[in-house]
Amino acid sequence: MLNIRNKAGFSLLELLIVVMIVNILAAAGFTIYVGVREKARRGGMSKIAASSQAELQHWLQSSLSQNSNIREIDTNFDGRVDAADATNGALLNNITVLYVNGRNTIIGERSPWFNVPLWNTADPPLPGTISLTQPASNQLKVVALEKNGVIMNEYVISAN
Repeated sequence: MLNIRNKAGFSLLELLIVVMIVNILAAAGFTIYVGVREKARRGGMSKIAASSQAELQHWLQSSLSQNSNIREIDTNFDGRVDAADATNGALLNNITVLYVNGRNTIIGERSPWFNVPLWNTADPPLPGTISLTQPASNQLKVVALEKNGVIMNEYVISAN
């Protein structure tokens, strides 16, 4: 007898099993990808907030300097201190606005979660951003929040 049925190829059951296995692997890979992406966003924002501490300390110290007519800070973020930068006296009680504007407009830092500028002067801080406030003339406060409002970094910088 001649066998009409061709044995080459896969059965429907075999194809369904392969598709199920591929879907399970894809779901696991996507879950891992989302977790790694969130960790990278949190880590990047945390490093930006932490690395700004020394720079902000310098801005605060200069603003309180007795030499109010000299320029010690690159307030326009062009890489050099020149006549276009604010004087130490102009920095006094104006650090937050100058620093936040420079970081957002000139450097162009954006929130890793939302399409908004990364830095702001809001109190209370906005989720997914870094807030810089000046509670006193000799203090700066930095608060970095995750997208859900959980505090990642918070520190106060005081002048000596």
